[in-house]
Amino acid sequence: EVLDFGFWFLNSKGEKLRVRKDLSQDQLTAFFDPGKPSIVFIHDAQTGLIKTNTFENLQLSIPSQAIDVYLPKLWNDKNYNFILYNWSQFADDDELAIVEKKIWDATGMTFRDSKDILRNVPSTIAGKNMNQLMTESFDEIKNIISPSQLRITGHGLGAQMAIYLTKHIKQTSSNLIERLVMIDPFWTKGDKDYFTPVSSTAIKAINDIKIIKSDKNSIPVETYKTTRFDHKGKTNLNYPDGDDNLTLPGITAFLQLPTPWATALSFNPEYKKVYGEALQKHEAAKYWYLYSIGAAEQPKIITAVRPVNDEGED
Repeated sequence: EVLDFGFWFLNSKGEKLRVRKDLSQDQLTAFFDPGKPSIVFIHDAQTGLIKTNTFENLQLSIPSQAIDVYLPKLWNDKNYNFILYNWSQFADDDELAIVEKKIWDATGMTFRDSKDILRNVPSTIAGKNMNQLMTESFDEIKNIISPSQLRITGHGLGAQMAIYLTKHIKQTSSNLIERLVMIDPFWTKGDKDYFTPVSSTAIKAINDIKIIKSDKNSIPVETYKTTRFDHKGKTNLNYPDGDDNLTLPGITAFLQLPTPWATALSFNPEYKKVYGEALQKHEAAKYWYLYSIGAAEQPKIITAVRPVNDEGED
């Protein structure tokens, strides 16, 4: 079975090209312009999706609002290159905690094949977690993609990888990225024994963000939220139990999106039936952010806002 992961260029025609260091200029022309900025999008967990689609769904369709758009095309039309980090075969597992563990711990790494079977990773990548695999891939192509023109975005669990990649670039390159964007980021609760010293993934994120924002080479960090995972011990609706990471509003530019609007934007009404309203809102965050590039003026966070009720609304 083929294990497929890595960075991909997506163009406005719906075509894909794996980013490799040996790409010719002719191959790059239809997908990448070095004179333009780029967005890297790192997707969330992909539970149950491998049987039907090995790539993140980036088609936004809302018939009631006459919206049907391929989101990478919006970014191309605004003079951005669009780059997807695809790790869907690792991200399709039975529990979010298992998927999260793969980001940080290589022990027992598995992937899901097209027949919906979990397999051990091949020996060529054994002993490496997702963060390591991702940064190795990035280092191979960093001569193509200039960090100084890069906006790194991550949705859900993908936000943890976006933080890691941003920190890696800051510590290994003289060029800083343009900004880091976390789209409804997610962390499971509890301390993890794969960290030394033992800590939670939420605390690990806070510590890494502090490194990203430290010294004169501080990188702007934005957080957009549509769900409340946990507030005063209460899990929001039917969403899987997660850490609300209440430190984020104090150290990032933080915006709690109005949840009624987010629910209306959700691309798939079946999510509400199967997973509950909160996960529907979580999925909508991705579409809201990627769709916003098409607005006359991009959204800007002026002040941090804290939600005041358990629904996450102001």
